[in-house]
Order: sequence, then structure tokens, then C-alpha cells
Amino acid sequence: MITGAKMPERISKTEQVRQRIAAAIMEGRYACGEALPSIEQLAKQFSVSKNTVALALADLNQSGALEMAHGKYTRVTAKLAVPHIMIYASRPYNMEDAPFWGTFYSGIRSVLRNAADVSSKLYTEVQVLRDSTKKVNLPERLDGILLLEHPMPEKMNPILRAAKSVPVISIYEGMDGYYRSAPEILVDYSGAMRDLLADFRRKGVRRCAYAGFFGLEGERGNGVNYEKYRLFHTLAEEAGIELPEAFTVRTLPQLRYGTDIVRKLEESGCGMPDAIFLSSDLLAPGVCRALRDRGIRVPEDILIAGCDNMEIGSYFYPSLTTIDVNSFQIGADAARQMLDRIRSGKEPESRTFPAKLIRRESTA
Repeated sequence: MITGAKMPERISKTEQVRQRIAAAIMEGRYACGEALPSIEQLAKQFSVSKNTVALALADLNQSGALEMAHGKYTRVTAKLAVPHIMIYASRPYNMEDAPFWGTFYSGIRSVLRNAADVSSKLYTEVQVLRDSTKKVNLPERLDGILLLEHPMPEKMNPILRAAKSVPVISIYEGMDGYYRSAPEILVDYSGAMRDLLADFRRKGVRRCAYAGFFGLEGERGNGVNYEKYRLFHTLAEEAGIELPEAFTVRTLPQLRYGTDIVRKLEESGCGMPDAIFLSSDLLAPGVCRALRDRGIRVPEDILIAGCDNMEIGSYFYPSLTTIDVNSFQIGADAARQMLDRIRSGKEPESRTFPAKLIRRESTA
């Protein structure tokens, strides 16, 4: 049964019928390859003439949404059948509001919105599980999973059971050692970090601090953050820059924790470093404010660099040098590959996007 709110009278009856049929397909009430009710049945349901229904179906057929065999069937094609894709995150991210994840999520939605090309309304279902402490309840219909980092092992079972029957793309962290391999979309920080550390050396930096969120070695759901820290530590050593344990500050990547970083560095008893690398741009405003309150100038007395190229970094003073991780492009690529896999069976490919150093005033 195709239902829906009554359409405004200014829209023609043919267009009303077309939109309601399109909405029913895009909401998943008719799957790809499934036959629609007959013209007679639809005419009775919508209280319109058979000719009106026929015109609406012909329009959908012309757009590629339906396959029609007159007198036999009218079937849904892949072009309009919108997949139900789950985004599973290992921590309670706010996809639409957080600066970094919002950009990534926008990349996904840009592709999925374009896929819903029959109506201006976005019908594509994207489920975001924000609280990994709760039981994972998979939707009744699931066509693909975009896995952000990794849920903890005890949370993985329902995801992995679903992964046996639907495609999975792992983003920002490899599936290493899980029940089956999955295509991975990763970020290569090495080139951008080398460029940043080379800039530090040219500016006379001998000691650098690393501050931000990163887990322990081998900790699930934190692997990408730990690997980023370990890579920076290794490359700093290669560049001849010290990164003492006392200058390693663990903190959540949120605006309010930036000022705590400077306080903890002071309490280390080792004096202030020559530069601070922040694993998230969100920490930079608080760090710069705390340094300014202490009479420490950026970049004259200390260099500051961040990561993720969030918009906020270009608007405060001094503007923030940062590492761009292509979050929009990664989100769009993941969504595009998932759609191709669902609709045409094309297997997704593992890809690595190189990060890029964006130089601004904080390291000038």
C-alpha cells in the first residue's frame, strides 16, 4: 500500500501520484526489482483515473526509476531504490554538529542526496549510532555499513553478523584481525607531518609537545589516534626534535580543554616547549588564549599547529597552521563506493588519502 500526506491542490494529480510512488520506493516500501501494484489498483488507491496513473508511471519510467513491460509488470530499478546505510561509530560522535565529523558527514550526504534524484527531499536513510555503550540494534533493513574506527570487541558481534551479508567499508582504521577483511579508507599523515616538522626545524624548534586525544597501543576504537601520535613521535625523532613524555598531554578534543594543556605543560617542571602540535584544531583557541594570558606570544615565542583543518582555525588570531585530512572527500568516496557496491555489485577498493599541510600565521 502506497500512502502519504495529501498533496497541495496546485500540484497536478499526475505529479501528486508520481511523487507518492517515488516516495514509497525511496522509503523502502518497494525494493529494487519488486513489482508495483497494477495501474487499476493504483488508480483505485489514489482515487484518480487509470490514465493519470499511467502518465505518472511513464514519467518515472523515462527517468529510469521504473522498468515497464506493458501488460506484464512495472518494476523498481536500482536508480530510485534508495539503500539503507548505517554509520557505526565507536564513540558518541555528533555527526552533524561536530566540526570534523560534520565535514565528513557532509561528504556522505552530498553523494546520497544526489542519488535521490527524483525528489528534492533526501530519503536516503543514514543511521548514526552515537552511544556505543548501548546495545547495537540493527535496523530491519540494512544494505551497507560505514564503520568509523572500531567498536569495542563486545559491541562488534551484531555488526560482524550483519557484515557477513552486507558490504562494509572501514574508515580511518583498518579491520586488521576482525572476522573478515573489509575495504579501508585511510589517511596518510606522514608527508604532512614531515613538512610540518621540517618547518619546525627551520624555525629552531628543539623540543615539541603533543597534545590531544589518543588511546593506548592496541586499544580498539582508539587505534587511529594512537597511530597518529606514534607516527608524529617517530618523525620528530628523525627530524632531531625532542618529544619528551612530560610534553605528552592526553585530553579530549574539545574547545574547553585547550587551556588545560598549557597548565599541564607548566606543571611538568620542564619549562615550555618550542612548539605544540595539537591532534585537533578544536584545542587551539584555548591553548592560544592561555599562552596569551601568560605573556607568551604565538608564533614569536612558541609555534602552534593543529590537525583536521577545521574552519575555526582560519578565523582566530593568529590563524592556525593545520593538517588537512580531506574529511569531506573521504566521506564522499566512502558513500560513492558503497552505492556502487549496493547497486551494481562493484567491489569497493581500499584507498589512502594523503594529508596536506596548510601553513598559516601560528607557525610563520
